Amino acid sequence: MKIKFSVDEIQKHRAIIFLIILISTVVYANTFFNKFVWDDKYFIVENLEIRDLSNIPNFFTRGIMGVYRPIRTIFYALSYQVWGLNPPGYHLNALFVHILATILIYFIVDSILKKRIVSVVTTLLFATHPIHTESITFITTSFDEIGVVFFLTSFYLYIKTHEQQKNNWFYVSSVIFFILTAFTYEITLVLPFMIILYEFCFFQKRSLEKSKILYSLFLSCLHLSPHQVLYNRTRIACSCT
Repeated sequence: MKIKFSVDEIQKHRAIIFLIILISTVVYANTFFNKFVWDDKYFIVENLEIRDLSNIPNFFTRGIMGVYRPIRTIFYALSYQVWGLNPPGYHLNALFVHILATILIYFIVDSILKKRIVSVVTTLLFATHPIHTESITFITTSFDEIGVVFFLTSFYLYIKTHEQQKNNWFYVSSVIFFILTAFTYEITLVLPFMIILYEFCFFQKRSLEKSKILYSLFLSCLHLSPHQVLYNRTRIACSCT
């Protein structure tokens, strides 16, 4: 079945997308002069494992500095292959990811509320709010926002299931992005609960067919959460010996 969004939808909103890119770039342009600081030393500068892509399988068996986020570590490795130890390149990555997250916020709000002015104001507030400063300017934590992009993509694809009810591609893709976000930034495991809240607020009646993505997300969450707990317990046990 033909997917009725993507290129056409982007074309329809291209002026707003351009505005998002422009404003985000102006707000965070000064970050390109920043150097590596704090935890950047441990996660990037002195992390020898990210310098060789053959180490990628190892990222799924152990964490870095007590943090288990293997997909994030893969992006560290990929970025190192491109930028080496050149801080401006990492800040460019951070800006690009923030712009992607902001564009997704726009599409999500617009899909839910169908009110363009509210969508634009909400998006620009998200793009420029100072609460994001650390997560964008601090190189190590800027990679966490990749998990936020996966999170928002999964949620947006779920929203699209109400418009494309006969296309299972949206259900499957939403689950895939949820799994990616779970291994990138564990805080995003709240996604199933966010979907429940969305359904409760905007849809009073749902068929079993519509809710199957929700069940899939919960099953994935139940599988991944013990994995995180087991890893943490193992790390604590090892540190005590």
